[in-house]
Amino acid sequence: MLILLMGFMTIAGVVVYRLSTMTSNPGAAFALESVSVPAGAEVISAMAQDGLVMVAYRLGEETMIRLYDGESGEIVSGIAVVAE
Repeated sequence: MLILLMGFMTIAGVVVYRLSTMTSNPGAAFALESVSVPAGAEVISAMAQDGLVMVAYRLGEETMIRLYDGESGEIVSGIAVVAE
């Protein structure tokens, strides 16, 4: 019975710890308010994760993926998508 009670107390402690360390606004990690793509580009998709913002866009026949830093807005990487 004592082991069962200690197990419940441990689980309750973990839940309280997780709830107290959660941020109320998950978007607070991103200071970036806008990104720039070339004029005339069609944005296909955008996603924010792990401090990076990924934007895929099509410009004419060319498809590109750009990774932006979520804090500064600087371009981290540009990747061309090519057919095999």
